[in-house]
Amino acid sequence: MWKTVNLDKKLLNSLLENCLAVFVEGGHPTVKDANSFEGLNISLEELQEFSEELILSRGLKTAPSIFICLGHQLAAQAHIRLIKKATYQIINLIKTETIGSICHYKNLIDTCKEIINTGENLSIYKDDNTKDNKTEIEVARDWDDPCFAVALNEVPEVGQVELLHYSHNGIHKSKDFSKLLMHHEVISEQNIGIVEQSVTFEKDLNIVMFHSDEVNEEAILFANWAYVKLHNAIAPVRKRISVSDFSWLLSLPDSIEIVCSTSAQGSLCTQVSATCINYTDYETQHKRRSFTFQFHPELLEDLREFNKSGLPSYEKLKNDDGVRMLIRVIYKSITD
Repeated sequence: MWKTVNLDKKLLNSLLENCLAVFVEGGHPTVKDANSFEGLNISLEELQEFSEELILSRGLKTAPSIFICLGHQLAAQAHIRLIKKATYQIINLIKTETIGSICHYKNLIDTCKEIINTGENLSIYKDDNTKDNKTEIEVARDWDDPCFAVALNEVPEVGQVELLHYSHNGIHKSKDFSKLLMHHEVISEQNIGIVEQSVTFEKDLNIVMFHSDEVNEEAILFANWAYVKLHNAIAPVRKRISVSDFSWLLSLPDSIEIVCSTSAQGSLCTQVSATCINYTDYETQHKRRSFTFQFHPELLEDLREFNKSGLPSYEKLKNDDGVRMLIRVIYKSITD
């Protein structure tokens, strides 16, 4: 997409839905700055819209999406954009007669107002590495800040890092943070998946990381909480919504989990190293998943692509932690 001319979006989406899996990988620009995409054949806005469409396309028997590096960051931005779009349309465009029930309509409106209020008052904090005591500094004030979903990491990560289970002590300057964290812990307990199992049972998993920006944990915890709230509010009126102009709301994920973090030399580096995007069919309760990774499970420790380094042996691939995890994730996703 970096090199192609304008594509027929409808045709492209149809093609991708019928693939076995869709991979979104990165490049040199930063998603924090639209100007960094100048000179390319696709803009940041177009990539964000494309990422939204991929997230919404995970229907029955469709291809899972695997977002890697820049793709991981684009997916994070897409979650916030989709939640904004959903709450705006529900509050401003959906009428009572669309829902058919005053109490369910009011519940939808109240849910969206709570989501908007939380998003508008949730700040993002990072350690200030310019000071010895590493005091926290605010890097984004609310969900309208361009750095709300993705910001500069405290320390750039290059090379191999160890995967850890995600955890947080709950201490945060934003008053709603503990609420978001508690909701995430519930979702994580209900959806222990392939990445978490790998971290638990394999021990000392070392993965290749190469980035300076990171997805903010506050944004993903918020997105998870908002998705759960929207899913529960939509569920009782899903049949009315399915025959309206707002049927796209039924394609939203029902939750998103932070499935692992990374550490290097004993220090926590990236809290949101990978996420699992969960979808639950309203009627059958069948679950589907897509995944995002800040690290590069497809690269070996030399950080070179196979077309430049040469095709590695099966034995080398089998013994690489990242490649094994990637194959497990792909298999689990396409068999959902």
